[in-house]
Amino acid sequence: MPVSHWLIVAGTLTFATVAVFPTLVLLWMKWSAGDYTQSYSHGLLILPLFVWLVFRQRHTIANTEQRPFKPAFVLLAGLLFGWTWAFAANIAVGAEALWPLILICSVLAVSGWAATMTIAVPVLLLYSAIPVWDVINPILQSLTTNAVGVTLQVASVPAFIQGNFVQIPAGIFEIAGGCSGIHFFIVALTLAVVYANLHFHMTAGAVLLLAIAGAMSIMMNWIRVATIIVAGHLTDMQSYLVTVDHYTFGWVLFSIMLIPFYFVARRLERGSTNEPSPSALSRSHSHGRVAPAGVALLLLSLPALVWGRLSTNEATGIEIELPNVGEWQLNDTTPTDWRPGFPNPDGEFQATYAGNGLRLDVYANWYNTQSQGRELFGYDTSFAGDEARIFHDKPIGGIDATDHGKPLEIHEIMADYQRGERRLIWYHYLIGGESRSRGIEAQLWLGLLAMVGAEQSGAIAVSTICEVRDCKEARAFLGSEFKMFNRALTDVLITSTEE
Repeated sequence: MPVSHWLIVAGTLTFATVAVFPTLVLLWMKWSAGDYTQSYSHGLLILPLFVWLVFRQRHTIANTEQRPFKPAFVLLAGLLFGWTWAFAANIAVGAEALWPLILICSVLAVSGWAATMTIAVPVLLLYSAIPVWDVINPILQSLTTNAVGVTLQVASVPAFIQGNFVQIPAGIFEIAGGCSGIHFFIVALTLAVVYANLHFHMTAGAVLLLAIAGAMSIMMNWIRVATIIVAGHLTDMQSYLVTVDHYTFGWVLFSIMLIPFYFVARRLERGSTNEPSPSALSRSHSHGRVAPAGVALLLLSLPALVWGRLSTNEATGIEIELPNVGEWQLNDTTPTDWRPGFPNPDGEFQATYAGNGLRLDVYANWYNTQSQGRELFGYDTSFAGDEARIFHDKPIGGIDATDHGKPLEIHEIMADYQRGERRLIWYHYLIGGESRSRGIEAQLWLGLLAMVGAEQSGAIAVSTICEVRDCKEARAFLGSEFKMFNRALTDVLITSTEE
């Protein structure tokens, strides 16, 4: 019996979402987390909105001709491989960004271009709730700082601006990342897309509406930040907007902004149409074939073979003994500000070695498996530690660090610490028993290994204090001792994990 084309499209979207289910779980956690800078909390509304926008197109889809686009199966296979790789490597934003593309490509492969164009806007709307927008946050932040500077000058408020800090006689304001207005910007674009999808399909009009919505939200945020600073100036930093809550004030201004926005939208709507093109309908083909959906379902089931296994991985916990290194002696009584940070490794240690009046600090960790919140690479990981002021983090090559005669490329960090220490830190990763120094390269290599069940990894770092500010002597010292320490640390890591 023929199956409604609408049911085939709906089933394809459902199975494509199930195929990357861990991504949906992670996004849901971000949407509902109060500490995620609030920039994507509207995602809790975007998902049901996406479902509704697709559902309201059911009659149009049912009357489109099903013409599977076979080349899209190859593209779908590539996207699914890319998603599996990103998931295995714990590159969350990469996996999240591929979800809408997998949805679109699945429908294109199974149903063809007509149905794909019908559901394209609701699917692409999902990007408004995916953290791909963070890349433009520094731009919006800089624009806000500059605009506020001009506004304060016009308002005759004395201000000194350095970087993203605004100093007025009453105090100092930081225009931080959350003050960039990115949340208002994303929500404004979302409302424009929804309005255009509901009321007109004129491409030029939709693009113009998007541009207007984005510009209005940016200028509204400039007004918000400038008003808060002026309020701080006039009240000696005692205003409610300064001491209690300024975020709600932004949404009040945003609501006021919607009045002229919808007035402009109605004007644009008059010259457009919300009727689909007659060429997009074919009432003689109201039923579809399920065979292409079966092929897509087979492809969509493959990522589960990897994420089903990785999702059940748990921390095991291993004891790593401090190694003996030549004539060097352990000196655990020496304090240090150097505290590398890695979340929840299976095992780690940090120690200080002393000898001949010299000192060298070491750190090593090991992960048998990884998952979100328990990973070697991520925003919460740092070889320098949270309290460091980093001057550079760069690769240096040709380091004699193994017995194999092959020089290693490692990374060097120069950083200052609270007690006035300046340090050099040399580090590299162990991925599948091989040394890698570049973070993204190491993470991608780890992802490939994790896909086949070989995801063990770790990190090694050695550090010393720079007695001279240019650190030349410290660099020479690390160069002379790194091979011995690296060999000892590598051996103890591998031995500890094999027991």
